[in-house]
Amino acid sequence: MKKVLAFFVSLLFLSCLTGCLLVPKDTEPVEQIGEGTLGSYYVKITDHFVAKTISGKDVFILSFDFTNNNSSGVSAASALGLTLFQSGIELSQASVLFPISGYSSSNYHTKVKDGATLNCQVAFSLRSAVDPVEVEIAPSFSFGTEKVTAELDIAD
Repeated sequence: MKKVLAFFVSLLFLSCLTGCLLVPKDTEPVEQIGEGTLGSYYVKITDHFVAKTISGKDVFILSFDFTNNNSSGVSAASALGLTLFQSGIELSQASVLFPISGYSSSNYHTKVKDGATLNCQVAFSLRSAVDPVEVEIAPSFSFGTEKVTAELDIAD
């Protein structure tokens, strides 16, 4: 009896393992240009500009609307993953210690309840003063393939 039970338990584990190995047929990335739905959230890139820090370094400021369509409050900082590239190399988020005219990072970390929209801004250190910036925004915790993308010129 124990051998039969062990056989069925191992068969159950084997079926679970093969289920994990199956790849869904629809694995093509869903790329939305400039705005789109990312799971329970909606994102729309609204503006961008280049500013100088007090030390004279160029920073790229990205502005976007973040709408939470989830039942619980969440901030854009915890709900979204922002990745920016310049010449194919990822840009790092800039730590802005002194005020920059037209920039405020506080909304990016503010929780938004169901149905509410908040304009957020994030600063990134530029690698070049002329090359365009590629933006990719995706949900932080998702196995989905949806993302909002944009290619933004520095001169704009």
